[in-house]
Amino acid sequence: MNRSAHRDKKEISALTKTYDLIVWMIPTLEKFPKSQRFLLGDRIQSALLDILEFLIRTRAGCSGQMKGWTFSAIGYTRNLCGSEKG
Repeated sequence: MNRSAHRDKKEISALTKTYDLIVWMIPTLEKFPKSQRFLLGDRIQSALLDILEFLIRTRAGCSGQMKGWTFSAIGYTRNLCGSEKG
């Protein structure tokens, strides 16, 4: 495996693992005590979505182009998580 292919595999792995963390975290945040759910839960969710967005944008930028799927993936993930941000 050449260096570029190895880097691509790591980048995709980071995207996948971040997405999986978000999918796992959303139901977990819903179990937080009500007093913490809205403030702390929203901050954690927003931070995770920001990280995912950064990874997607970075990956698209490294390939030299901003593909349409980039923004679709960000929007889809935010809708999946019920985020009002973005």
